[in-house]
Amino acid sequence: MSIIDNLVYDRTQADVDRVFTLKNKILTEGLSSLSAEEKTEYMAGMKGAYNYGDMNRVGQAVAYIANRMTSLPGQLAAYRAEKGVADDPIYQVPYDPSSVVVAAKTNWAMGDTPTQSLVKASHASLGHTAGSEQSGQSHFFHGKQH
Repeated sequence: MSIIDNLVYDRTQADVDRVFTLKNKILTEGLSSLSAEEKTEYMAGMKGAYNYGDMNRVGQAVAYIANRMTSLPGQLAAYRAEKGVADDPIYQVPYDPSSVVVAAKTNWAMGDTPTQSLVKASHASLGHTAGSEQSGQSHFFHGKQH
């Protein structure tokens, strides 16, 4: 099991709306206006919210993917050597592994404020995994051309 298995990929608008409903109730009527069930739900880390736990999971996922991408060429070479398979372009990755450089923040804590500079750095790390078009080929990471 990897961090990828723990990503939230099915957050719905209804999940987000529920967070806003409870948040607005707290802001207008106070925390004491929530029922015991609502308070438990709100404090448990709602699926519709994007909080420090989500930010840490995304940072860990970016680091995991970057690690997989930088280790893949060596794994392919080891596979070829183990199986006696000749080198072939199909075993070459379509990116420069040395260009895979991310600085994923994975230590967010409750109460941390995601400043613009931290969010920008986080988005830059995500951008490295988003792909780019270079020389008509799709690449997994932005960075040095090869």
